[in-house]
Amino acid sequence: MAANADDPASLARIGPAVDVVGGTLGLIGSSGFLLASGATTAALASHHGGRRVALGGTVLIAASVLWLGSHIYWPEGVLTVLGLGVGVGLLNVSTQR
Repeated sequence: MAANADDPASLARIGPAVDVVGGTLGLIGSSGFLLASGATTAALASHHGGRRVALGGTVLIAASVLWLGSHIYWPEGVLTVLGLGVGVGLLNVSTQR
């Protein structure tokens, strides 16, 4: 299905399809990020000890769960991205030797 940029009606018809495809791809990517966050936390815990990475891993995984549904819009999206950064930062600090 193609839309003609000069025809508002054709743009209105294609909008919902773009939303579905974009939403599906966003969910796939967000789910992958959640899995990667869990795997990263587990790998770091096995190498550095669970107690050292517990706080950063918890923050990162919690923010990754929120990322599934709120990764763009204020204020939830901004706080979610801030949580991701804090979680990764804490993991980085806790695994320094």
